[in-house]
Amino acid sequence: MATIVRPISAGFEGFAGIFGEFHSPYRKSSIKFHLLSHDSVFPRHSCWRHGGALSCNPAGESVDSLCYAHSMNEHETDPVVITPRIQPCDFKDGLLSAVVGLFLAAALFGVPALAAYLLTHSGILAFVVFCAALGLFQSFSVARISISSEGIRFHRCFGFPRFLPWVRITSIAVAPRAELVLRGWLWPLFPSREMTACLSSLQHYRITWDGGTCYYPPADPSLFEQNVSANFPIRNGSPSGAVQ
Repeated sequence: MATIVRPISAGFEGFAGIFGEFHSPYRKSSIKFHLLSHDSVFPRHSCWRHGGALSCNPAGESVDSLCYAHSMNEHETDPVVITPRIQPCDFKDGLLSAVVGLFLAAALFGVPALAAYLLTHSGILAFVVFCAALGLFQSFSVARISISSEGIRFHRCFGFPRFLPWVRITSIAVAPRAELVLRGWLWPLFPSREMTACLSSLQHYRITWDGGTCYYPPADPSLFEQNVSANFPIRNGSPSGAVQ
């Protein structure tokens, strides 16, 4: 919830050897090495894939074994990163977000700072408390999400959820404005169910899983829906993975 209540946060090519895997920066696929040997021992030479070619480096000894590379998940793609929307949709939308944001700033940062000042009569300590409360709030905020074939990852320092596998998610749907304001921003007060820097109360998606609910406003709703529909598993014989 926004710029009003907080600031916005802003190769290795290894191999595991025989029977191992690595992810190369030159190839978007996992490479697995296998050994075929008469005596079932580890080979005395290494193999790797670089630039699309398989290379073997003998250790100067004759080895009665065969080493080859097998490409795994050739069509696997990197996670799709989706940032939150920041700007309000119109004046009314921005005004509502500003009012809610000011209330949250007063409740979360102003009240602790005022209490510190009343107890100690120290403006410096009140400012320190204000900054500490702001930093704590920021550490729970969601900077972005990434969607992969495994689930949705929420990039944040603290708070929950951090990662939701598809098998735990029960529904994803666009949330009404009133629901977002009441259940996403205002209650619970902290940590709230919507912890982004968004200044809009529209086009937030409600993500429900077996342990709760959170809200996220993708900057590109069509990209979000496309990747959710492509990865959300089919349940009970019906494609409930499509965004509702």
